[in-house]
Amino acid sequence: MATQDTQGFVQGPSVGTPAQKRLFDLATAGLHDHGREALDHLLGSTRQKLRKGCEVPPWVALPSLFLRAAFPKADLGPLVDLGVLERRDHDRLQGRCREYRFSPGWYLQFVGAGAPLGEGVAPVLVKILSGDRGRRRRSRLTDGHNKLPEVVRDGIKAVGPSIYNETAVRRHLAALREAVEASPDDTVALGRYLVDSERLASVQRQRPEVRGEVDGDVMMSYRPALVAQRNGRVTEVGGGLQSCTRHMKKAARSHVAGAVNYDLDAAHARILTVELDRAGVDGSWLAAYLADSEAKVTAAAAIGVSTGVWKRALYAMLNGARVPSPRQLAFSDGDLVRAFRDGGGEWATTYARFYDYVEGLRVPLGEWQGYLVDVWAKAHGVRVNAAGKTYVHNAVGMARALEDMAPSGTRHELTSKLVAFVLQGHEANVVHRIAAAHDRFGFTVMSNEHDGLITLGDVPEACVRAAALGAGLPLEVVVLREKPYV
Repeated sequence: MATQDTQGFVQGPSVGTPAQKRLFDLATAGLHDHGREALDHLLGSTRQKLRKGCEVPPWVALPSLFLRAAFPKADLGPLVDLGVLERRDHDRLQGRCREYRFSPGWYLQFVGAGAPLGEGVAPVLVKILSGDRGRRRRSRLTDGHNKLPEVVRDGIKAVGPSIYNETAVRRHLAALREAVEASPDDTVALGRYLVDSERLASVQRQRPEVRGEVDGDVMMSYRPALVAQRNGRVTEVGGGLQSCTRHMKKAARSHVAGAVNYDLDAAHARILTVELDRAGVDGSWLAAYLADSEAKVTAAAAIGVSTGVWKRALYAMLNGARVPSPRQLAFSDGDLVRAFRDGGGEWATTYARFYDYVEGLRVPLGEWQGYLVDVWAKAHGVRVNAAGKTYVHNAVGMARALEDMAPSGTRHELTSKLVAFVLQGHEANVVHRIAAAHDRFGFTVMSNEHDGLITLGDVPEACVRAAALGAGLPLEVVVLREKPYV
């Protein structure tokens, strides 16, 4: 569990296999305890960043004030000299403090040491610093202070056990490892291997049990440990099978009889049509887009981008990203602009076409976002004088302070956070209600996927209708569909 000091959070304690602990001890031999603790903090921070899809291996900021407060006698210089760590010094012009990251070679060796010795055998896990036996994590039904809303608690309790194909996951990781060894400079391949390896490690920390064999593949199961995010979604501790790559998900569920991957089709876009209507804003552009099964292909062709770039740009826009005019591109580096920049080519030209193409959505969307800040937040905000803050609640019952959403005080920050708070609240409300009804409708929930579920058995349409009605959404907005993993 992370602990807080005066300048930030100290991650830890990290958990790994005895082989990983031996590598850690060898690297830190002769270091002061503060140096070992600082490296353990770097390990925890690295694992956390890998769960968020950062560059591989990710850089971790270690400001001097933080080091002096948390690890005053730490000296990481010997670890840099040994090739365990790489250092990037502070740069005032770029606003960057001193950063460290594990060298790719050492971290690859460390991750490899985490593989269990035999199929179907859950590894012994210990705390990297002390060697004490690591414990299984459990789901949390509070936010650390108060009980979570009943809908969220019921959704969490509905998940598990999660059955997966251990042998197929190992084959997947072995193939990724071979790709890394064949192309050591391929950071994409390295990233996939490290991310999926960490996901398997987080599953192993839950001490999975053997369920038997299917066609020679070992099948195992574990109970995911879930925690609620601030908007009502739930996240699996350590990532697990919830946030691994799509190819690993496909491997994990292979030969799992009755496994179905469900997705709430265009959830945010469909929910947004309801919000636009409730705010009295014209939502005809978005409604027409959703009604046309070929709209995505048509839009991408008209703009001159792939459907992937179009979808990424559209959903960045729907979720509150800043939409600069073509003249403002030089001064913007937000999610929307990065979607086009990453797409390559004459991206500024394609962005200008996108800007014109979505005018029928762009203008109403701006009106709705203004409504959220100026009308909705004021009408639904409850002032708590003891805290000195104004709290709002979303559809799933989660409460957040407006002041915490926008600590910088900027209108754009508050707008984007409110958009996510409202849309994700509706989405989570539906998903939790479907999950909580599993006993009544005869299916098992193996994983909550934020915008869908992985189940054993089919989710009947009656269950989806009941969830929509319970969530206060029109039936045509809640569309649950089976989708392939890849």
